Amino acid sequence: CVTKGKATISPGSTTATSNTVSFTYQDQGCGAALSSDTLTASISGTGAQLPLTLYLTSPTANNIVFKSASPQTIYLQRTGLTTSSQVVFQVNDAANNPLPGQSVSLALTTSVGGLSTVPASTQSSPAVLTTDSNGQVTLIVNSGTVPTPVRVTASLAGGISTVSSALSVAVGLPSELNFSLSEKTYNIEAMNVDGISNSYTVIASDRNGNPVPDGTAISFIAEGGQVQSSAQTATSNGLSGATANFQSSQPRPADGRITILAYAQGEKSFVDLNGTNVYASNDPFQDLGNPYMDTLFNGQFGSSVNNQYFVPTPTGSSSCNSTPPSALPATLQLDASIPSQPGTCTGSWGNTYVRRAIETVLSTSAARPVWGPITGSAWPTGMGVASPGTCPAGLTLLRPNLLPNLPAYNANGSANNATYFPFGGGTTWFVGAANTVGVLSFLVTDANQTALNPVAQGSTVTATGTTGLTVAVVGGSPVPNTLYPSGVSISYSFGAPVTSGTVTVTIASPRGLQSTFSQAIQAADFPTTGYTACP
Repeated sequence: CVTKGKATISPGSTTATSNTVSFTYQDQGCGAALSSDTLTASISGTGAQLPLTLYLTSPTANNIVFKSASPQTIYLQRTGLTTSSQVVFQVNDAANNPLPGQSVSLALTTSVGGLSTVPASTQSSPAVLTTDSNGQVTLIVNSGTVPTPVRVTASLAGGISTVSSALSVAVGLPSELNFSLSEKTYNIEAMNVDGISNSYTVIASDRNGNPVPDGTAISFIAEGGQVQSSAQTATSNGLSGATANFQSSQPRPADGRITILAYAQGEKSFVDLNGTNVYASNDPFQDLGNPYMDTLFNGQFGSSVNNQYFVPTPTGSSSCNSTPPSALPATLQLDASIPSQPGTCTGSWGNTYVRRAIETVLSTSAARPVWGPITGSAWPTGMGVASPGTCPAGLTLLRPNLLPNLPAYNANGSANNATYFPFGGGTTWFVGAANTVGVLSFLVTDANQTALNPVAQGSTVTATGTTGLTVAVVGGSPVPNTLYPSGVSISYSFGAPVTSGTVTVTIASPRGLQSTFSQAIQAADFPTTGYTACP
Protein backbone atom coordinates (compact mmCIF):
# COMPACT_ATOMS: atom_id res chain seq x y z
CA CYS A 1 0.00 0.00 0.00
CA VAL A 2 2.91 2.34 0.69
CA THR A 3 4.28 1.64 -2.80
CA LYS A 4 0.87 2.57 -4.27
CA GLY A 5 0.69 5.78 -2.24
CA LYS A 6 -2.25 4.43 -0.23
CA ALA A 7 -0.41 4.23 3.11
CA THR A 8 2.63 5.66 4.89
CA ILE A 9 5.36 4.27 7.23
CA SER A 10 7.33 6.63 9.39
CA PRO A 11 10.16 6.85 9.92
CA GLY A 12 11.40 5.24 6.74
CA SER A 13 14.49 3.95 8.62
CA THR A 14 16.11 4.44 12.02
CA THR A 15 19.29 3.62 13.94
CA ALA A 16 18.61 1.29 16.86
CA THR A 17 19.69 2.48 20.31
CA SER A 18 17.94 -0.40 22.06
CA ASN A 19 16.67 -3.80 21.14
CA THR A 20 13.19 -2.39 20.34
CA VAL A 21 12.50 -0.20 17.29
CA SER A 22 9.07 1.39 16.58
CA PHE A 23 7.52 2.39 13.24
CA THR A 24 4.09 3.93 12.57
CA TYR A 25 1.92 2.63 9.73
CA GLN A 26 -1.03 4.79 8.55
CA ASP A 27 -3.62 3.54 6.08
CA GLN A 28 -4.66 6.22 3.61
CA GLY A 29 -7.41 4.42 1.74
CA CYS A 30 -5.79 1.08 0.96
CA GLY A 31 -8.14 -0.68 3.34
CA ALA A 32 -11.03 0.21 1.05
CA ALA A 33 -9.57 -2.13 -1.59
CA LEU A 34 -7.35 -4.68 0.29
CA SER A 35 -7.95 -6.70 3.43
CA SER A 36 -4.26 -6.89 4.36
CA ASP A 37 -0.84 -5.41 3.65
CA THR A 38 2.59 -7.05 3.85
CA LEU A 39 5.41 -5.21 5.62
CA THR A 40 9.09 -6.28 5.68
CA ALA A 41 11.63 -5.22 8.31
CA SER A 42 15.34 -5.63 7.50
CA ILE A 43 18.71 -4.80 9.07
CA SER A 44 20.98 -2.81 6.78
CA GLY A 45 24.19 -4.57 5.74
CA THR A 46 22.86 -8.01 6.62
CA GLY A 47 20.49 -10.45 5.07
CA ALA A 48 18.30 -10.43 8.17
CA GLN A 49 14.65 -9.55 7.45
CA LEU A 50 11.24 -10.45 8.72
CA PRO A 51 7.82 -10.09 6.99
CA LEU A 52 4.63 -9.10 8.76
CA THR A 53 1.03 -9.34 7.54
CA LEU A 54 -0.99 -6.39 8.73
CA TYR A 55 -4.74 -6.82 8.48
CA LEU A 56 -6.73 -3.80 7.32
CA THR A 57 -10.31 -2.77 7.98
CA SER A 58 -12.26 -0.96 5.27
CA PRO A 59 -12.66 2.69 6.32
CA THR A 60 -16.12 4.15 6.85
CA ALA A 61 -17.44 6.91 4.58
CA ASN A 62 -17.42 10.14 6.48
CA ASN A 63 -18.56 12.67 3.86
CA ILE A 64 -19.42 13.20 0.21
CA VAL A 65 -18.45 16.41 -1.55
CA PHE A 66 -19.29 18.06 -4.86
CA LYS A 67 -16.09 18.33 -6.91
CA SER A 68 -16.98 19.92 -10.26
CA ALA A 69 -19.42 20.50 -13.10
CA SER A 70 -17.75 20.68 -16.48
CA PRO A 71 -18.78 22.81 -18.24
CA GLN A 72 -20.60 24.96 -15.71
CA THR A 73 -23.05 26.28 -18.33
CA ILE A 74 -24.88 24.17 -20.89
CA TYR A 75 -27.43 25.32 -23.44
CA LEU A 76 -30.86 24.37 -24.65
CA GLN A 77 -31.32 21.47 -27.01
CA ARG A 78 -31.30 22.29 -30.74
CA THR A 79 -29.16 25.40 -30.30
CA GLY A 80 -26.05 23.75 -31.73
CA LEU A 81 -24.19 24.54 -28.50
CA THR A 82 -22.92 22.27 -25.68
CA THR A 83 -25.90 20.50 -24.11
CA SER A 84 -24.32 18.19 -21.50
CA SER A 85 -22.13 18.52 -18.41
CA GLN A 86 -20.21 16.04 -16.26
CA VAL A 87 -21.06 16.42 -12.56
CA VAL A 88 -18.49 14.81 -10.22
CA PHE A 89 -18.82 13.90 -6.51
CA GLN A 90 -16.20 12.35 -4.18
CA VAL A 91 -16.65 10.12 -1.11
CA ASN A 92 -14.07 10.53 1.70
CA ASP A 93 -13.29 8.77 4.95
CA ALA A 94 -12.72 10.38 8.34
CA ALA A 95 -9.17 11.37 7.36
CA ASN A 96 -10.55 12.99 4.19
CA ASN A 97 -9.00 10.27 2.03
CA PRO A 98 -11.02 9.25 -1.07
CA LEU A 99 -12.93 5.98 -0.71
CA PRO A 100 -13.34 3.66 -3.71
CA GLY A 101 -16.07 1.04 -3.98
CA GLN A 102 -18.80 3.11 -2.30
CA SER A 103 -22.39 3.15 -3.61
CA VAL A 104 -23.75 6.64 -4.31
CA SER A 105 -27.35 7.51 -5.25
CA LEU A 106 -27.65 10.45 -7.70
CA ALA A 107 -30.72 12.36 -8.87
CA LEU A 108 -31.71 15.75 -10.31
CA THR A 109 -33.68 18.06 -8.05
CA THR A 110 -35.90 19.04 -11.03
CA SER A 111 -36.68 17.70 -14.48
CA VAL A 112 -38.20 20.93 -15.84
CA GLY A 113 -38.04 21.23 -19.60
CA GLY A 114 -36.98 17.62 -20.02
CA LEU A 115 -33.68 17.70 -18.10
CA SER A 116 -32.18 14.20 -18.08
CA THR A 117 -29.13 12.28 -16.87
CA VAL A 118 -26.88 9.43 -17.98
CA PRO A 119 -27.38 6.97 -16.35
CA ALA A 120 -31.07 7.86 -16.20
CA SER A 121 -32.35 9.01 -12.85
CA THR A 122 -35.38 10.60 -11.20
CA GLN A 123 -36.00 11.82 -7.67
CA SER A 124 -38.01 8.68 -6.96
CA SER A 125 -35.60 6.39 -8.80
CA PRO A 126 -32.04 7.73 -8.51
CA ALA A 127 -29.08 6.34 -10.41
CA VAL A 128 -26.74 4.24 -8.23
CA LEU A 129 -23.03 4.45 -9.11
CA THR A 130 -19.90 3.02 -7.44
CA THR A 131 -16.95 5.24 -6.66
CA ASP A 132 -13.79 4.60 -8.69
CA SER A 133 -10.21 4.30 -7.42
CA ASN A 134 -10.24 8.05 -6.72
CA GLY A 135 -13.42 7.79 -4.67
CA GLN A 136 -15.41 9.59 -7.37
CA VAL A 137 -18.63 9.11 -9.34
CA THR A 138 -19.67 11.04 -12.47
CA LEU A 139 -23.22 11.79 -13.63
CA ILE A 140 -23.85 13.32 -17.08
CA VAL A 141 -26.58 15.98 -17.09
CA ASN A 142 -28.33 16.80 -20.38
CA SER A 143 -30.23 20.04 -20.92
CA GLY A 144 -33.88 20.28 -21.90
CA THR A 145 -35.92 23.07 -23.45
CA VAL A 146 -36.09 25.46 -20.47
CA PRO A 147 -33.23 27.58 -19.10
CA THR A 148 -32.84 26.86 -15.38
CA PRO A 149 -30.33 26.41 -12.54
CA VAL A 150 -29.47 22.71 -12.12
CA ARG A 151 -28.67 20.80 -8.94
CA VAL A 152 -27.82 17.13 -8.44
CA THR A 153 -28.34 15.37 -5.10
CA ALA A 154 -25.74 12.74 -4.10
CA SER A 155 -26.53 10.42 -1.16
CA LEU A 156 -24.83 7.55 0.71
CA ALA A 157 -26.62 4.64 2.36
CA GLY A 158 -25.85 5.97 5.82
CA GLY A 159 -27.85 9.12 5.19
CA ILE A 160 -24.94 11.39 4.28
CA SER A 161 -25.79 13.61 1.27
CA THR A 162 -24.85 16.80 -0.55
CA VAL A 163 -25.97 18.79 -3.61
CA SER A 164 -24.05 20.16 -6.57
CA SER A 165 -23.72 23.81 -7.50
CA ALA A 166 -22.37 25.99 -10.33
CA LEU A 167 -24.36 24.35 -13.14
CA SER A 168 -27.00 26.13 -15.21
CA VAL A 169 -28.90 25.68 -18.45
CA ALA A 170 -28.92 28.84 -20.56
CA VAL A 171 -30.64 29.82 -23.81
CA GLY A 172 -27.30 30.49 -25.51
CA LEU A 173 -28.54 31.91 -28.81
CA PRO A 174 -28.76 35.70 -29.16
CA SER A 175 -32.29 37.06 -29.28
CA GLU A 176 -33.26 39.86 -31.68
CA LEU A 177 -34.67 41.97 -28.86
CA ASN A 178 -31.38 41.53 -26.97
CA PHE A 179 -29.05 42.24 -29.91
CA SER A 180 -27.55 45.72 -29.56
CA LEU A 181 -25.22 47.65 -31.89
CA SER A 182 -23.36 50.85 -31.07
CA GLU A 183 -20.45 52.76 -32.53
CA LYS A 184 -17.54 54.67 -31.09
CA THR A 185 -18.08 57.83 -33.16
CA TYR A 186 -21.14 58.86 -35.18
CA ASN A 187 -19.48 61.69 -37.10
CA ILE A 188 -15.92 61.06 -38.32
CA GLU A 189 -13.80 63.31 -40.56
CA ALA A 190 -13.80 60.78 -43.37
CA MET A 191 -15.59 62.16 -46.45
CA ASN A 192 -12.29 63.37 -47.90
CA VAL A 193 -9.77 61.27 -45.96
CA ASP A 194 -8.91 57.56 -46.14
CA GLY A 195 -7.92 55.53 -43.10
CA ILE A 196 -9.98 57.37 -40.47
CA SER A 197 -10.86 54.73 -37.87
CA ASN A 198 -14.06 53.87 -36.09
CA SER A 199 -15.37 50.78 -34.30
CA TYR A 200 -18.69 49.01 -33.86
CA THR A 201 -19.63 47.00 -30.77
CA VAL A 202 -22.34 44.36 -30.48
CA ILE A 203 -23.71 43.28 -27.11
CA ALA A 204 -25.46 39.97 -27.78
CA SER A 205 -27.63 38.46 -25.07
CA ASP A 206 -30.06 35.56 -24.98
CA ARG A 207 -33.76 36.05 -24.31
CA ASN A 208 -33.04 36.21 -20.55
CA GLY A 209 -30.50 39.00 -20.94
CA ASN A 210 -27.58 36.66 -20.22
CA PRO A 211 -24.32 36.73 -22.21
CA VAL A 212 -24.14 34.42 -25.19
CA PRO A 213 -21.25 31.92 -25.19
CA ASP A 214 -17.74 33.16 -25.88
CA GLY A 215 -16.85 32.70 -29.51
CA THR A 216 -20.32 33.53 -30.87
CA ALA A 217 -19.58 34.91 -34.34
CA ILE A 218 -20.93 38.32 -35.33
CA SER A 219 -20.74 39.32 -39.01
CA PHE A 220 -20.47 42.92 -40.24
CA ILE A 221 -21.06 44.53 -43.65
CA ALA A 222 -20.79 48.19 -44.63
CA GLU A 223 -22.34 50.43 -47.29
CA GLY A 224 -19.08 52.35 -47.54
CA GLY A 225 -15.53 52.20 -46.25
CA GLN A 226 -14.01 48.99 -44.92
CA VAL A 227 -15.30 47.07 -41.89
CA GLN A 228 -13.89 43.97 -40.20
CA SER A 229 -15.85 41.02 -41.60
CA SER A 230 -16.52 39.31 -38.28
CA ALA A 231 -15.77 39.41 -34.57
CA GLN A 232 -16.33 36.86 -31.81
CA THR A 233 -17.90 37.55 -28.45
CA ALA A 234 -15.68 37.41 -25.38
CA THR A 235 -16.55 37.71 -21.70
CA SER A 236 -15.01 40.27 -19.37
CA ASN A 237 -16.20 40.66 -15.78
CA GLY A 238 -19.10 38.36 -16.56
CA LEU A 239 -20.37 40.44 -19.50
CA SER A 240 -19.99 39.73 -23.19
CA GLY A 241 -19.48 41.75 -26.37
CA ALA A 242 -17.73 41.81 -29.74
CA THR A 243 -16.10 44.78 -31.48
CA ALA A 244 -15.29 45.22 -35.19
CA ASN A 245 -12.88 47.86 -36.52
CA PHE A 246 -13.55 50.21 -39.45
CA GLN A 247 -11.53 52.54 -41.64
CA SER A 248 -12.75 55.10 -44.16
CA SER A 249 -12.27 54.43 -47.87
CA GLN A 250 -14.25 54.29 -51.08
CA PRO A 251 -17.12 54.00 -51.74
CA ARG A 252 -18.62 57.09 -50.15
CA PRO A 253 -22.30 57.87 -50.77
CA ALA A 254 -23.11 61.40 -51.92
CA ASP A 255 -25.08 62.10 -48.74
CA GLY A 256 -22.05 61.18 -46.59
CA ARG A 257 -24.08 58.66 -44.59
CA ILE A 258 -23.24 54.96 -44.56
CA THR A 259 -25.13 52.07 -43.02
CA ILE A 260 -23.35 49.33 -41.06
CA LEU A 261 -25.18 46.02 -40.59
CA ALA A 262 -24.28 43.45 -37.92
CA TYR A 263 -25.91 40.02 -37.81
CA ALA A 264 -25.54 36.60 -36.16
CA GLN A 265 -27.29 33.26 -35.86
CA GLY A 266 -29.95 33.62 -33.19
CA GLU A 267 -33.65 33.31 -32.50
CA LYS A 268 -36.77 35.40 -33.05
CA SER A 269 -38.05 37.29 -30.03
CA PHE A 270 -41.46 36.46 -28.57
CA VAL A 271 -43.78 37.58 -25.79
CA ASP A 272 -43.91 34.82 -23.16
CA LEU A 273 -47.62 34.97 -22.29
CA ASN A 274 -47.47 31.77 -20.22
CA GLY A 275 -44.34 32.60 -18.22
CA THR A 276 -42.68 29.31 -19.16
CA ASN A 277 -39.65 30.82 -20.91
CA VAL A 278 -40.52 28.54 -23.81
CA TYR A 279 -42.30 29.64 -26.97
CA ALA A 280 -45.93 28.50 -27.15
CA SER A 281 -48.22 28.63 -30.17
CA ASN A 282 -50.25 31.53 -28.79
CA ASP A 283 -47.21 33.73 -28.02
CA PRO A 284 -46.79 36.81 -30.26
CA PHE A 285 -43.39 36.75 -31.95
CA GLN A 286 -41.30 38.96 -34.20
CA ASP A 287 -41.18 37.30 -37.61
CA LEU A 288 -38.02 38.23 -39.52
CA GLY A 289 -37.05 37.73 -43.14
CA ASN A 290 -33.76 38.30 -44.94
CA PRO A 291 -31.54 40.99 -43.44
CA TYR A 292 -30.63 43.60 -46.05
CA MET A 293 -28.47 46.70 -46.39
CA ASP A 294 -30.88 49.58 -45.78
CA THR A 295 -28.78 52.21 -47.56
CA LEU A 296 -31.45 54.89 -47.10
CA PHE A 297 -31.96 53.94 -43.45
CA ASN A 298 -35.71 54.42 -43.78
CA GLY A 299 -36.89 50.90 -42.96
CA GLN A 300 -38.31 50.38 -46.44
CA PHE A 301 -37.12 47.67 -48.79
CA GLY A 302 -37.55 47.86 -52.53
CA SER A 303 -36.76 51.34 -53.84
CA SER A 304 -34.28 51.52 -56.69
CA VAL A 305 -31.30 52.23 -54.46
CA ASN A 306 -32.47 50.33 -51.42
CA ASN A 307 -32.98 46.74 -52.53
CA GLN A 308 -29.57 45.26 -51.83
CA TYR A 309 -29.80 42.33 -49.41
CA PHE A 310 -26.62 40.57 -48.56
CA VAL A 311 -27.74 37.74 -46.29
CA PRO A 312 -30.18 35.46 -48.12
CA THR A 313 -31.39 32.88 -45.63
CA PRO A 314 -33.44 29.70 -45.92
CA THR A 315 -36.59 31.62 -45.05
CA GLY A 316 -40.08 31.39 -46.47
CA SER A 317 -42.53 33.50 -48.41
CA SER A 318 -44.74 34.80 -45.61
CA SER A 319 -45.69 38.47 -45.76
CA CYS A 320 -44.18 39.11 -42.30
CA ASN A 321 -47.20 41.25 -41.46
CA SER A 322 -48.76 39.45 -38.51
CA THR A 323 -48.12 37.06 -35.65
CA PRO A 324 -50.70 35.12 -33.61
CA PRO A 325 -52.69 35.94 -31.68
CA SER A 326 -52.44 39.75 -31.71
CA ALA A 327 -50.40 42.67 -32.98
CA LEU A 328 -46.83 42.95 -31.80
CA PRO A 329 -46.02 45.17 -28.81
CA ALA A 330 -43.92 48.25 -29.44
CA THR A 331 -40.75 46.49 -28.28
CA LEU A 332 -41.01 44.04 -31.19
CA GLN A 333 -41.95 46.47 -33.97
CA LEU A 334 -39.55 46.69 -36.91
CA ASP A 335 -37.73 49.91 -37.74
CA ALA A 336 -34.69 50.97 -39.77
CA SER A 337 -32.35 49.43 -37.20
CA ILE A 338 -33.92 45.98 -37.83
CA PRO A 339 -33.99 45.60 -41.63
CA SER A 340 -36.16 42.70 -42.80
CA GLN A 341 -37.03 41.99 -46.42
CA PRO A 342 -40.82 41.64 -46.83
CA GLY A 343 -42.15 38.37 -48.15
CA THR A 344 -39.24 36.26 -46.89
CA CYS A 345 -40.55 35.27 -43.44
CA THR A 346 -41.53 31.76 -42.34
CA GLY A 347 -44.66 32.67 -40.41
CA SER A 348 -43.41 30.62 -37.47
CA TRP A 349 -41.17 31.15 -34.46
CA GLY A 350 -37.66 29.72 -34.57
CA ASN A 351 -34.04 30.46 -35.40
CA THR A 352 -33.08 33.33 -37.67
CA TYR A 353 -30.37 35.88 -38.31
CA VAL A 354 -30.65 38.48 -35.57
CA ARG A 355 -29.51 41.84 -36.88
CA ARG A 356 -29.00 45.54 -36.14
CA ALA A 357 -28.11 48.45 -38.40
CA ILE A 358 -26.62 51.83 -37.56
CA GLU A 359 -25.61 54.98 -39.45
CA THR A 360 -22.23 56.71 -39.55
CA VAL A 361 -21.68 60.20 -40.95
CA LEU A 362 -18.58 60.70 -43.10
CA SER A 363 -18.12 64.39 -42.39
CA THR A 364 -16.19 66.70 -44.70
CA SER A 365 -13.15 68.49 -43.30
CA ALA A 366 -14.60 71.82 -44.44
CA ALA A 367 -17.49 73.37 -42.52
CA ARG A 368 -20.55 75.37 -43.63
CA PRO A 369 -22.60 76.86 -40.78
CA VAL A 370 -26.26 77.61 -41.48
CA TRP A 371 -29.17 79.38 -39.89
CA GLY A 372 -32.38 77.56 -39.15
CA PRO A 373 -33.70 74.55 -37.29
CA ILE A 374 -32.71 71.06 -38.37
CA THR A 375 -36.21 70.15 -39.53
CA GLY A 376 -36.99 73.08 -41.84
CA SER A 377 -35.89 76.56 -42.90
CA ALA A 378 -35.61 79.93 -41.19
CA TRP A 379 -33.70 83.18 -41.10
CA PRO A 380 -33.33 85.07 -37.84
CA THR A 381 -35.85 87.91 -37.68
CA GLY A 382 -34.16 91.12 -38.84
CA MET A 383 -31.88 89.62 -41.47
CA GLY A 384 -31.23 91.73 -44.58
CA VAL A 385 -28.85 92.61 -47.39
CA ALA A 386 -27.82 96.04 -48.61
CA SER A 387 -29.82 97.11 -51.69
CA PRO A 388 -29.58 96.46 -54.57
CA GLY A 389 -27.99 93.19 -53.44
CA THR A 390 -29.93 89.95 -53.28
CA CYS A 391 -30.33 87.60 -50.38
CA PRO A 392 -28.12 84.48 -50.44
CA ALA A 393 -29.86 81.53 -52.02
CA GLY A 394 -31.09 78.84 -49.69
CA LEU A 395 -29.41 75.45 -49.66
CA THR A 396 -31.67 72.51 -50.52
CA LEU A 397 -30.30 69.68 -48.40
CA LEU A 398 -31.38 66.27 -47.19
CA ARG A 399 -32.46 66.67 -43.61
CA PRO A 400 -31.04 64.31 -40.98
CA ASN A 401 -32.57 60.93 -40.16
CA LEU A 402 -34.61 61.99 -37.14
CA LEU A 403 -36.40 58.64 -37.14
CA PRO A 404 -39.13 57.60 -36.85
CA ASN A 405 -41.00 60.88 -37.29
CA LEU A 406 -38.64 62.63 -39.72
CA PRO A 407 -36.82 60.14 -41.95
CA ALA A 408 -34.34 61.54 -44.45
CA TYR A 409 -35.99 59.40 -47.14
CA ASN A 410 -39.69 58.63 -47.33
CA ALA A 411 -41.23 55.22 -47.93
CA ASN A 412 -40.74 55.31 -51.71
CA GLY A 413 -37.10 56.35 -51.44
CA SER A 414 -37.56 60.05 -52.24
CA ALA A 415 -35.39 62.51 -50.34
CA ASN A 416 -37.01 64.66 -47.69
CA ASN A 417 -35.18 67.94 -48.29
CA ALA A 418 -35.37 71.25 -46.48
CA THR A 419 -34.00 74.72 -47.17
CA TYR A 420 -31.24 76.20 -45.05
CA PHE A 421 -29.58 79.61 -45.31
CA PRO A 422 -25.84 80.24 -45.00
CA PHE A 423 -24.44 81.96 -41.96
CA GLY A 424 -22.77 85.21 -43.09
CA GLY A 425 -23.02 85.44 -46.87
CA GLY A 426 -23.01 89.24 -47.04
CA THR A 427 -26.11 89.68 -44.88
CA THR A 428 -26.55 91.91 -41.84
CA TRP A 429 -28.54 90.92 -38.81
CA PHE A 430 -30.46 93.82 -37.24
CA VAL A 431 -31.04 92.64 -33.71
CA GLY A 432 -33.11 95.67 -32.55
CA ALA A 433 -32.00 99.01 -31.16
CA ALA A 434 -32.37 97.93 -27.55
CA ASN A 435 -30.45 94.67 -27.96
CA THR A 436 -26.84 95.66 -27.38
CA VAL A 437 -26.31 92.37 -25.57
CA GLY A 438 -27.54 89.00 -26.85
CA VAL A 439 -26.77 85.57 -28.22
CA LEU A 440 -26.19 84.53 -31.82
CA SER A 441 -27.01 80.85 -32.51
CA PHE A 442 -26.60 78.71 -35.63
CA LEU A 443 -25.98 75.11 -36.76
CA VAL A 444 -22.45 73.83 -37.35
CA THR A 445 -22.70 71.66 -40.46
CA ASP A 446 -20.16 70.24 -42.86
CA ALA A 447 -19.83 71.19 -46.54
CA ASN A 448 -21.71 68.19 -47.98
CA GLN A 449 -23.67 69.37 -51.03
CA THR A 450 -26.41 66.75 -50.63
CA ALA A 451 -27.20 66.42 -46.94
CA LEU A 452 -27.27 68.47 -43.78
CA ASN A 453 -24.55 66.66 -41.83
CA PRO A 454 -22.62 67.55 -38.69
CA VAL A 455 -18.94 68.34 -38.82
CA ALA A 456 -16.70 65.72 -37.25
CA GLN A 457 -16.71 65.06 -33.53
CA GLY A 458 -14.11 67.18 -31.78
CA SER A 459 -14.24 70.08 -34.24
CA THR A 460 -13.79 73.37 -32.39
CA VAL A 461 -15.50 76.73 -32.85
CA THR A 462 -13.87 80.06 -31.97
CA ALA A 463 -15.16 83.60 -32.51
CA THR A 464 -13.79 87.15 -32.59
CA GLY A 465 -15.50 90.54 -32.89
CA THR A 466 -14.50 93.84 -34.42
CA THR A 467 -13.54 96.80 -32.22
CA GLY A 468 -16.23 97.59 -29.68
CA LEU A 469 -17.98 94.23 -30.17
CA THR A 470 -17.16 91.63 -27.54
CA VAL A 471 -18.02 88.01 -28.40
CA ALA A 472 -17.52 84.60 -26.78
CA VAL A 473 -18.48 81.03 -27.62
CA VAL A 474 -20.81 80.00 -24.82
CA GLY A 475 -21.98 76.61 -26.07
CA GLY A 476 -21.47 73.95 -28.72
CA SER A 477 -17.68 73.67 -28.86
CA PRO A 478 -16.14 71.18 -29.23
CA VAL A 479 -18.69 69.51 -31.49
CA PRO A 480 -20.22 66.41 -29.80
CA ASN A 481 -20.51 62.82 -30.97
CA THR A 482 -23.74 63.08 -32.97
CA LEU A 483 -25.65 62.06 -36.09
CA TYR A 484 -27.31 65.47 -36.31
CA PRO A 485 -25.86 68.96 -36.76
CA SER A 486 -25.31 70.57 -33.40
CA GLY A 487 -25.84 74.20 -32.46
CA VAL A 488 -23.32 76.80 -31.39
CA SER A 489 -24.16 79.86 -29.29
CA ILE A 490 -22.03 83.01 -29.33
CA SER A 491 -22.71 85.84 -26.91
CA TYR A 492 -22.21 89.42 -28.14
CA SER A 493 -22.04 92.75 -26.37
CA PHE A 494 -21.69 96.22 -27.96
CA GLY A 495 -19.62 98.74 -26.06
CA ALA A 496 -20.98 102.33 -26.34
CA PRO A 497 -20.96 104.14 -28.63
CA VAL A 498 -20.46 101.15 -31.00
CA THR A 499 -23.73 99.69 -32.36
CA SER A 500 -22.48 97.64 -35.30
CA GLY A 501 -19.73 95.19 -35.99
CA THR A 502 -18.76 91.82 -37.45
CA VAL A 503 -18.52 88.46 -35.78
CA THR A 504 -15.92 86.17 -37.35
CA VAL A 505 -16.35 82.46 -36.66
CA THR A 506 -13.63 79.88 -37.28
CA ILE A 507 -14.45 76.15 -37.33
CA ALA A 508 -11.43 73.83 -37.11
CA SER A 509 -11.70 70.14 -37.98
CA PRO A 510 -9.93 67.49 -35.86
CA ARG A 511 -7.23 67.30 -38.57
CA GLY A 512 -6.70 71.06 -38.42
CA LEU A 513 -8.56 72.41 -41.49
CA GLN A 514 -10.03 75.83 -40.66
CA SER A 515 -13.19 77.29 -42.20
CA THR A 516 -13.89 80.98 -41.47
CA PHE A 517 -17.16 82.91 -41.83
CA SER A 518 -18.18 86.48 -41.00
CA GLN A 519 -21.58 87.82 -40.01
CA ALA A 520 -22.38 91.54 -39.69
CA ILE A 521 -24.74 92.51 -36.86
CA GLN A 522 -26.23 95.86 -35.80
CA ALA A 523 -27.90 96.91 -32.59
CA ALA A 524 -30.60 98.71 -34.57
CA ASP A 525 -34.10 98.20 -35.90
CA PHE A 526 -34.38 97.05 -39.49
CA PRO A 527 -33.91 100.18 -41.65
CA THR A 528 -36.79 101.42 -43.76
CA THR A 529 -34.50 102.12 -46.72
CA GLY A 530 -31.25 100.82 -48.14
CA TYR A 531 -31.77 97.16 -47.17
CA THR A 532 -33.76 94.26 -48.51
CA ALA A 533 -35.22 91.91 -45.93
CA CYS A 534 -34.26 88.26 -46.14
CA PRO A 535 -35.88 86.09 -47.11
